[in-house]
Parts: sequence; C-alpha cells; structure tokens
Amino acid sequence: WEKEYHKKILLENEIYFPSVRKFNDPFDSTVPFRYDLGNDEQIFSLYVEHVRRDHPMLTENEVKRVARNELRINDIRNPERIQYNINIQREFAATKFGIFSVSTKKDNILLWSHYSNLHKGICIRFNCKKFREFIETDCVKKDLIIHWDYVDYQNEYPTLNPFDFEKIESYTKSLLIKSKDWKYENELRFILFDFPDKALIVPDGIIDQVILGCRIKKENEKELIQIA
Repeated sequence: WEKEYHKKILLENEIYFPSVRKFNDPFDSTVPFRYDLGNDEQIFSLYVEHVRRDHPMLTENEVKRVARNELRINDIRNPERIQYNINIQREFAATKFGIFSVSTKKDNILLWSHYSNLHKGICIRFNCKKFREFIETDCVKKDLIIHWDYVDYQNEYPTLNPFDFEKIESYTKSLLIKSKDWKYENELRFILFDFPDKALIVPDGIIDQVILGCRIKKENEKELIQIA
C-alpha cells in the first residue's frame, strides 16, 4: 500500500497496462510465430498481402509479380530470416501491447507472498460483468481494443504456426503462453492493442472489494477502511 501506483487503483480508479518488458518472467510473451512453417500457398499469400498493403496503387497482377520477386530475394524460410522475424515479433510484442493481469484466485498463499508484500498488502477485486461492459462500450467509443483470455500454461514452450490461427489469435496467442511453473497464478490477461505502458480510468463500481493481507499494518488497515 506504500506504492503510489497501487494507491491510484483505489483513489483514482486507475489500472495500468505495462509492456511485457516489465514482467518478472524473461520468457513471458516470447514464444515465436514461425511463418516458415506455412505451405507454399500460405507463404505466397502472405507476401501478396504485404505488397498489397504497402503498394495500394498496384494492379493485382503487379502485386503478385512483386510478391514473387520479394519471395525469391528474401525467402521467409531462410534461417537468417527466421531469426530476424522472431526478433521483430518480440520487439512488436514489447512495443505494441499493454497487459493488465489479474488472478481468478483471491486466497492463494503464493500470490499473497509474491505479489502482496509478504501478506502485508492488499488484494483488489474487480466486478467481471461491469469490467466487460466497460471494455465493450467505453473503450470501443475511444477506439481502444482490449482482448481478454486466460493464460495457457504448458510444460514446454511450443512452436507456433501463425497460419493455424485466426487473425486476433495471431496477435495474442504468444502473449498468453507461460510455463506450467506459473499455473498457481490462475491468470487472466487483458491485452490492450497499440498502447503499452498506458493507464486507463475505470468507472465506479468495477472495483467492488478490497481484501486485507493477514500481516497488514494497522495504520494501513485504518486508512483502507476509510477509503472503502
């Protein structure tokens, strides 16, 4: 409770969407998409899509001709290009997305130890229904895109073929995979597109409960009760 940005959650209804660069797990959100795993038709279609986007004035025949030339010169299946694309993807994840993480568990002892100052802090509960309404109405009006989903805990980090997923998943899938060692967190993530390290103000009523740690200081307990 001594940290100012934690106080802002209750005093100003402010929630924060940090970049993955600020996460405590260095392997978080680093699972790469391997575009080289696509078949010839999928890869060519990808090049066509990029050329069409970058050169909207070209005819369809010209787009395909440029795409074939790009594929010949800079094939996505070359080992150097594979690593280059992985590096680009990780930079993209770090600079394009902000992630607000919550847990579905309010009484997990490890969570209180790791994230709440050894049980001297607090747990803040969010009303899921009202939070979802805020995302689907207020955020949409402000052109803010927020996708939410549960973290997928796996024994080994997979290799992801982006052609196996819908477009929204091709952006978010790698942001939702973590080692099984973190499964105790029961994490749900809210992924904000295009705005890493951004704070949002949520309406009253979304924050609906404050749980005090069993070792909380008496002065903090008194202050929190007054605020509540």
